[in-house]
Amino acid sequence: MKKYQKWHLPLEQDSTLVGDALKELQEHGSDSIDGDIPLIIRMMENPQFGWLNDDLFPGAACLVTHDVIHVLLGRGMMPKDEAFVIGYTMGSTKRMTNWRTKLFCWINQSFYPSYYRFSDEEARVFEWGVACGRNCETDLSRLFVDDIIDKPVRLVRKALGIDIEMLQWQYQIEAEMYPHSHESARSAGMVHV
Repeated sequence: MKKYQKWHLPLEQDSTLVGDALKELQEHGSDSIDGDIPLIIRMMENPQFGWLNDDLFPGAACLVTHDVIHVLLGRGMMPKDEAFVIGYTMGSTKRMTNWRTKLFCWINQSFYPSYYRFSDEEARVFEWGVACGRNCETDLSRLFVDDIIDKPVRLVRKALGIDIEMLQWQYQIEAEMYPHSHESARSAGMVHV
């Protein structure tokens, strides 16, 4: 198992400072990607291309913000984790409609390089992420990381309106649907890495 596949901050580990968890994630994530992020992904998910992606697919976030969202949602860096985090972030904007969700999955599965492409299971987890994100009180793509970096994860989750019980329930459903998936079982607290 690669180093990035081992990183995970469980939802229960909520007294950790956001900055400490972010640093740990970044240290483990150094072997997660080979080279630069492909252009199609930057066009779809990076705020640098806001003129292109924000109207069609709201929720583009810079890499540091995206990594902090992994921390806040208690997700690691494996494929289903990534799908959920992207979906939750988009859903938190309250502008990600059902047709946009389906279109994003189609573009991802048709045009993304294979390493970044959603499987059918990951597309489903992405859709669940969008649905859960719609219940978040804050647009997480607009998060100011400097404002929360020295605060405990628990307090930041509460301030942003991230519903931990809903996340736990969702992770349990995911673990039941995909019992063969390491990240699904881990997210539900069924496997400890």
